[in-house]
Amino acid sequence: SLNSARALPHVHTERSRSVHTPIPLHPDSDRDTLIAQFAAEWRALGGQFERVRAADAVDRACELLQKLEARRVLMWDEAALPPALTGLKTTLERSGVTLVPQMIPRDAATRPGAVAAVEAAEAGLTGAEAAIAQVGAVALRSGPGRGRLASLLVPAHLVFVTPDQFYPTLADWWPRMSAEAGNITLIAGPSRTSDIERVLTLGVHGPKQAIAICVD
Repeated sequence: SLNSARALPHVHTERSRSVHTPIPLHPDSDRDTLIAQFAAEWRALGGQFERVRAADAVDRACELLQKLEARRVLMWDEAALPPALTGLKTTLERSGVTLVPQMIPRDAATRPGAVAAVEAAEAGLTGAEAAIAQVGAVALRSGPGRGRLASLLVPAHLVFVTPDQFYPTLADWWPRMSAEAGNITLIAGPSRTSDIERVLTLGVHGPKQAIAICVD
């Protein structure tokens, strides 16, 4: 049981040598190719993708949330988002959007209300560690200010990435991941399942809408 479980063994941060030779970071001319490949794979999995200028990033985030009719939002701390989204928190609050606290307290008195608030959130807004072109997936690292519920629980997930975060394959990004990365979640489009009579259904175990926005 969980009560009798012991701590996990220590994880050595030194990585063993791999037979795979990472592909060098691509110049800007090839970056567009990676972004286009990612967009095609992401859309094939049912996700939405778009590119915006840095100067328009805050306005576009607000427009998307308004289109989703999201008035309660789980949002990562601004420090964990692309710099172009600085000021988004203030802008959303001024527009009447409620930013739901990411952390659920353990205190029995306050926990039920916090859980109810998180469950009522209509959208989540996060950054990402990387975008993998080959499979159309984004990699998210959880931690302080980077709650997992913002990408796993809400009906709609907005994830913002920057051009330098696109990699050809997971193997190309993996060696560049911080040794202190912690929990990594790979997301490829909306949540989906076909367990029931082999009928594909979106949004059963997570977001029904997944929107990736590349901030140029």
